[in-house]
Amino acid sequence: MNLLKKVTAALSAVVMAAGAVSAIPACAIGINPDKNGKQSAFEYELETYRLSDTRIGVRIATINNPGVLKFGLVLKYDADCTLMDLEQNLPDFLVSIQNDTNKHQIIVPMLSVNSDRDGTCIDNLNDFSCYFEFSVPSSSAYPLQFSSCVYKYDSLNEGISFDFDSTKDSRPRDTSVGVKLKDVPYRIGDVDEDNKITMDDGFSILQMAKYGNNLLTVDDLNEYLFKHSICKGTRTWNDMFPKLTYAECADANQDGYIKEEDSDEVMEYYSQAAASNITMSTLVNTIGYKTVTYEY
Repeated sequence: MNLLKKVTAALSAVVMAAGAVSAIPACAIGINPDKNGKQSAFEYELETYRLSDTRIGVRIATINNPGVLKFGLVLKYDADCTLMDLEQNLPDFLVSIQNDTNKHQIIVPMLSVNSDRDGTCIDNLNDFSCYFEFSVPSSSAYPLQFSSCVYKYDSLNEGISFDFDSTKDSRPRDTSVGVKLKDVPYRIGDVDEDNKITMDDGFSILQMAKYGNNLLTVDDLNEYLFKHSICKGTRTWNDMFPKLTYAECADANQDGYIKEEDSDEVMEYYSQAAASNITMSTLVNTIGYKTVTYEY
């Protein structure tokens, strides 16, 4: 059973009432002018997010659609990466993605975006994500390099249309992104990230544990949070815990699982702290560090 099915099954009681947390911020990317120097208002974004020590995700989404009927895109990926999987949230995937392993690039020949027959934009919810695995140890893989280019474009509203050879470097890159690692702090037990331990934290962890049947791992929940935080318009279970950024916050004993005993430990810590008599040995309310990616 794949990750999405495993976590969705574990959290099936909540999937009907859910939402998303913030992904790593991305900047708007404009495309290069056409052969006549005419500039389109079309914009998209490329963002990366670390899934594990050996996996990274790359997401591309349209964020300003001036009325595009179709476009083709090339994503160049780091030579130390191997394409493992792909997910899409597009109205129409017209052609299969081509993975050129020799040139380390993914060619998406034609994406039909949500425009009406006159080319007027309907929405900007078109995105897809690629998931890569490292062919070398993580410590050797970083920094990673990714770049993208819209090589085929057709906009009736703008009167702009071009089609470059996707197999050649005949069109400049729209953007290049370097990816490095950094450690970010989190407070163990503080799932709503208000920088303190309260009963609400304990109750939230108890809910997570029950919905996960005491089988939910930190790694699986983190990957689920990342994947669903970037699918705009998709309702997911984490609407109930909108401030939960990292699953590690809910893992009070840091054993890699979110269970009812994690809630018990947070509740016990809160009770002792309220009585100004903390006698228990615990990691609750201490600072842990999580390795994430950042772009430069």
